[in-house]
Amino acid sequence: MKISSPFERLVRASRNAQKRSPFRPIKPMKKLNRKRVYKPKTLGNPRISFPASMQNMMKGLSSALSRITRKTPTEDYDAVIRGFLPTNAKVLAPQFPRDSGRYVFADLDGDSQKELVTTYRLNDLNVTMALKKQGGQWMKVAEYAAVSEDSLNFTGAANITGGGREQLLLGWKTKENRGELQAYSLHNGQLNQLFKHAYNHMEVLPSSNRQASNPSQLALWNLNARGVYDVALKEWNGSEIVDAKNQTTYYHSHVLPYYGRMVKKMPQNPSNWYGMAVALEKAGMDRDALTAVEMASRYNPTASNLQELSALKERLVEKLKT
Repeated sequence: MKISSPFERLVRASRNAQKRSPFRPIKPMKKLNRKRVYKPKTLGNPRISFPASMQNMMKGLSSALSRITRKTPTEDYDAVIRGFLPTNAKVLAPQFPRDSGRYVFADLDGDSQKELVTTYRLNDLNVTMALKKQGGQWMKVAEYAAVSEDSLNFTGAANITGGGREQLLLGWKTKENRGELQAYSLHNGQLNQLFKHAYNHMEVLPSSNRQASNPSQLALWNLNARGVYDVALKEWNGSEIVDAKNQTTYYHSHVLPYYGRMVKKMPQNPSNWYGMAVALEKAGMDRDALTAVEMASRYNPTASNLQELSALKERLVEKLKT
């Protein structure tokens, strides 16, 4: 007895279903006569006429649209800045953001009209000045100078204090590649320093709510001696910059993906696993953090790292008991 395959049984069942079908099969269509060419009847090119009033209205609309879409000449802000530079001054271009130029616009006084801010070097001074256009004329509204040999790493502005105005953010890098973030607020024609904080990498996190009472936060990454980043989300508490109350979301969205890439790239580096363990703990994933600690212990950590791993393991074990 021949045993049919499942595929053969499926084909046979399909054929039987067609035989039992109460519907009559559709007759095949006749083939088209490909030799015969079918051409649509030509309708000509009819002319459509409009009343004179409508033609005048369309001409006026076209003229108005051309005025709206016409490009307005942009101002040469580099030339504006050169008009306020002392002799032998050199404008500094920050390394970040990568698409930034030699100036930034920021509403430092909260009047909804942005100031033009730039930083230049003159002898041993790094000078930051803010310019404002008033009555069609550019004027210098504030200036801040400091003796420094540091290079400009970052320039930006953000609503840090939540007072309806932006603060100027300047990031400086020393020759030893140590970074310092400085924040300035414009008040009574002076740029006053609000705070400064060490950093290796930084990120400005604007509030999802655009109201003035919802300020931005700062994510500061600092590389420690173990080769692991200490990451802190900072916010303004009314008088100083402090750790944000909720760090979990940022660790989930930014820090964990970073250490995931590092572990995948160099899985035998115990520092990467230690960084992953710390990030998992900060993200509230203590059990996974304990697994990362055990992975770090397998790859011959140094004596100091082993001591830190033991302390982290004890802390995680105690937390999991509760």
